[in-house]
Amino acid sequence: MLLAWGARGGIRNTRGHEAKELATNQDIIHLLEEQEKGLAINPLLLHWCSNCKKFFEKDKFDLQWIFEKHDSTSKDKLDGKCLGCRTILDAHEEDLKKKMTEHNYESLKLKIEFVQDMGLEVAAKLLQESEEVLEKFRTQDKMRAFLGTLKRVDNYKTILRSVGIIDEMVNDA
Repeated sequence: MLLAWGARGGIRNTRGHEAKELATNQDIIHLLEEQEKGLAINPLLLHWCSNCKKFFEKDKFDLQWIFEKHDSTSKDKLDGKCLGCRTILDAHEEDLKKKMTEHNYESLKLKIEFVQDMGLEVAAKLLQESEEVLEKFRTQDKMRAFLGTLKRVDNYKTILRSVGIIDEMVNDA
């Protein structure tokens, strides 16, 4: 998180140690080394994109507070992305919203699977909402398919049994 803010890993603490010297996690050490290499080329490459894992200048970077989980009540996580990654993720979020309004189960299912398979960090609340909408679409399609079989009903018992099945489907929804 500090690297997203633009903290320099090479600054020494009061006892003369750099973060890289104190770190024990190899991923963190590698990240600090990458920052060091980038700063040697361009001293403005401070901000770390959590998506593409590269460093960027401040004007090519976006910091936002986001909901960490779908049930979070406040924006409690700092999210730092380069403008390129942010644009791509925003486009996927817009596409997800669009698919939610199309009332097409397969289309929305494919989009959710794509987002999850690619590990795209779309908004947690949006992803949760899209999964709930997907379940509604699935139930609607199931009910429509069943109702399609009732175009012609031969006897009263079939009607009563069908009402029971429909009530069950509505309760499951």
